[in-house]
Amino acid sequence: MIADANVDIERRAVRQQRLNDRRYEWARWLAATDEVLGWLEAQNLQDVSALPAWLGERIRERLSELPERALAELRGGSVQEVLDSVFEVQEQLLRQHDPYREEFGEEESGG
Repeated sequence: MIADANVDIERRAVRQQRLNDRRYEWARWLAATDEVLGWLEAQNLQDVSALPAWLGERIRERLSELPERALAELRGGSVQEVLDSVFEVQEQLLRQHDPYREEFGEEESGG
């Protein structure tokens, strides 16, 4: 009886962990893009135009957890091009989270 209860507790704990992982994955994805944007902005502030290879690898590693549909927006190139594409990745994540989200910069139509 105690062994059955322990098995049940373990199953529930595993299930809860999976639910929590899914619940918080979007926040982790957004945090990853924010971190990468910070790295790229630091390069911009130092007037670095060509993306250093080490940073490209670091970015790929940090964003590896993101879904493929978001990563499809990611492009290589200069620091500014990568920065712009990470903003697009972030926009994709925001749209996925809230499909009714307005486009950034769009005006509400009066009527």
